[in-house]
Amino acid sequence: MRKSNLIVQNYILDTIVSAEEYEDSDYFSTFEYKSNENIWLQFKHDCVNVHYPFTENPKTKLKELGISYRNLEITDWEEKLYLTLDFEVADLENVSEFVMS
Repeated sequence: MRKSNLIVQNYILDTIVSAEEYEDSDYFSTFEYKSNENIWLQFKHDCVNVHYPFTENPKTKLKELGISYRNLEITDWEEKLYLTLDFEVADLENVSEFVMS
């Protein structure tokens, strides 16, 4: 496993622990790309939201781009805005693979 994947997993775990500490299921962490504020990513204790700049259905587009979202469930999306994928804590490795791709 790449070091960057471990860093992502650590951020997700930190978000989950913080949500439990604050007893707030809506607690999330946001990461933005400094040179382009339209590129962002959010972690909650059970999902990841990402900037989604495409108009095509994400199932089709992610496959076309070769991006794996194995064991993650696409639960919401809006073209040219965002994509939400739910996950189980046991699937952090798959979440980090998705984020890093």
